[in-house]
Amino acid sequence: MRVLVTGATGFLGGAVTQHLHAQGLTVRATGRNPQIGQRLAQSGLEFIAAELSDPLQTTALCQDIDWIFHCGAKTSLWGTKVSFWQSNVLGTRYLAAAALKANCRRFIHISSPSIYFRFATQLNLDENTPLPKQFINHYAASKAAAEAEIQAAVGQGLNALILRPRAIYGPGDRTIFPRLLRALQHKKLPIIGDGQTLTDLTYIDNCVNACLCAAQATLPPSGRCYNITDGQPQLLWQLLTHIATELQLPIPNQHISSGLARRLAQGLEYTFRALHIEREPLLTEYAVGLLSCTTTLAIDRARLELGYSPQVSTAAGIAQVLNWWQTTTC
Repeated sequence: MRVLVTGATGFLGGAVTQHLHAQGLTVRATGRNPQIGQRLAQSGLEFIAAELSDPLQTTALCQDIDWIFHCGAKTSLWGTKVSFWQSNVLGTRYLAAAALKANCRRFIHISSPSIYFRFATQLNLDENTPLPKQFINHYAASKAAAEAEIQAAVGQGLNALILRPRAIYGPGDRTIFPRLLRALQHKKLPIIGDGQTLTDLTYIDNCVNACLCAAQATLPPSGRCYNITDGQPQLLWQLLTHIATELQLPIPNQHISSGLARRLAQGLEYTFRALHIEREPLLTEYAVGLLSCTTTLAIDRARLELGYSPQVSTAAGIAQVLNWWQTTTC
């Protein structure tokens, strides 16, 4: 079995790559970080530096490949529409076309539940939930457009499935928890809203397991979408208080209304765009939404059709993160 993993120098792609390699599969990996890519190559797998928005390079990547795990994407709360479109939409378009040409047996596309987001309470969303007419940011819009690219390729015969994992975390995470922990350290994380925000998380090992379940599932070419989480919704601010207590960090105790926080974020975003400032504002509208709006996902379809079952509880996953953080920062 020969597999291709995109985004292999990132968090999820790296975990998928390492797991498949450990299982004895022949792995070809690609990603943006050449230093991590070199370490992957030294471990005995094939690493190819490639630009997914180049159709010639994606064609070469997919030659003689059975499974493709498309984990590569530009993931950020901030950035230009062009940058997200080039990476997430064009990259997916060309990779799917190359997979078709190579007669790939199964294409696993990693999407995002950000496409569901609204400034409203949304409980137990399933995959048939209508998407908003206007997405919260360029990232969410590009991920929805990338899903459309996959569906178009499925119409041409690509055997593809789409996963929508929520908030992937775990040891080695360079995005979610490091950002939150730095904010806690510097007392820059006020409680936004009523403090009762309910959210879902996905431990990295559970997400890798979902990827394997999707690759191995005996399903027809459908382009079906699957929500992926730990299956244990958490009270966000209660969880952050627990983390702060365990790490002896300042516990959030200042409050700000979600309406005021949203207006502040909108003002910052407007100013940064007007002044063509490339770095991310201290506060974005989407970040406000994530911290103040309850959103949980149903994973019944993944359980039933993929045989997915979260093996690591959120409590156990958080314990692993805390241990990793204490080990790496001491």
